[in-house]
Amino acid sequence: MLVVVLNNHVLGRKMRYRRKSIIIMGVIFFIGLLLLLCKDKKVNKYQSVLDAQGYSKCKITKLGSYKKIKKSKVKISKEDIEEYKLLELEKFGKFENSNELIVRNGCYVDADIKQIVEGKVIDEDKGYVIKIGLGKFDENIEKKLIGHKVNEELNYVIGDIKYCIIINRIKKYILPDIDDEFIKKNYRNEGLESVKEFDKWIYDNCYENEKNELKNRNENMIIDEIMNNSQFEISDDVVAKNALDIYHKYLEVAYAYGYDSIEDYCVYELNEEKETFYEECCDEAKNEIKECLIICEIADKQGIKVSEDEINKYAKKNKINFKEDDTKNQIVYMIIREKVMNYLIND
Repeated sequence: MLVVVLNNHVLGRKMRYRRKSIIIMGVIFFIGLLLLLCKDKKVNKYQSVLDAQGYSKCKITKLGSYKKIKKSKVKISKEDIEEYKLLELEKFGKFENSNELIVRNGCYVDADIKQIVEGKVIDEDKGYVIKIGLGKFDENIEKKLIGHKVNEELNYVIGDIKYCIIINRIKKYILPDIDDEFIKKNYRNEGLESVKEFDKWIYDNCYENEKNELKNRNENMIIDEIMNNSQFEISDDVVAKNALDIYHKYLEVAYAYGYDSIEDYCVYELNEEKETFYEECCDEAKNEIKECLIICEIADKQGIKVSEDEINKYAKKNKINFKEDDTKNQIVYMIIREKVMNYLIND
């Protein structure tokens, strides 16, 4: 009888251990499965930002290398400084008629200009001054004017637009003589009192201007490189919606310029056909989505954070009164974009 009792006791203990072992193994299996699923379905920390932008159906499946991308450095030459100085001093210059009769590179031409489309004058300027070689009017037309004489009437066709140009006269631009007194009088608000201080101010401003322009170029170059080496899943519906938003923005610009339709804006301002413009809207929309995905992915990987204080400061600085989560997430995106770009630029 004692043997039977002992056997039953031992058997009971084994069964309990077996049940415990099964339970423990089940828990371990469940935890492992959960970890595996979490690994496969890792949620980006800034998914709410992507959702607010309308990109919930889009994702980045492979992020290209984004570290140690080669960037251009700021370089300014003596010519850059002199050109910047000339542009600054032109504020105080004045035009005088020149005895020159032939248009040369670098001179100023006073001209009457008509823009004609299908026999109808769509724009007309009298006494319009063109600096030849600057490219602000139209680089191709400026080059064609070189060698022509005063009182000549010239006609050029670019796209659908015919330009009728009459050269009235050639002008020269007289710059002021600068000395300490001139600097004190005209640059008091900048705290300058001498030519030496003015020259340093010109250098600093020229350098800062080039630095800002280079920053924009480097940002575009970096994003393009990452984008070209990444892989995405982009919803056509989201691209179409974004492209439509971009189209409406251009339409507002067209109306602001006085055009009645986007077609006229494309022809006269962008010098391209409507169909090409639509394709570019789609390309721009797709690149906007890709850039947003890249920014959020890098921000997540690098552990970039945004505090409530930063959000409130940004909103106050940019006069944004946000009450909805979507607006708040758009602010978050602008902040993380700046942080990510600073990281990439300084890496």
